[in-house]
Amino acid sequence: PTVPTQESLHAARRASTVHDTLLVLQHKHVYTIGKRPNEHNILATEHELRACGAEVHKTRRGGDVTYHGPGQFVLYPVIDLRDAKVGAR
Repeated sequence: PTVPTQESLHAARRASTVHDTLLVLQHKHVYTIGKRPNEHNILATEHELRACGAEVHKTRRGGDVTYHGPGQFVLYPVIDLRDAKVGAR
């Protein structure tokens, strides 16, 4: 449910119907695989990871493989960079 929530907030922020938002979450065991994964960084098959109770999600973000799990707080800012007068580099 995190990705649909992020996408909904992103669309609402672009439409200026919500203010800047910070999501603070903890995930169950989950691996996200970006657009350019390095196969050497995945030491188990997707089937093996799921058998251990982990979720595996392919994402549209750049990068490699990321793990999130219980006890790890993850912050997702949904902000208008132009209003903050900063840019992505």
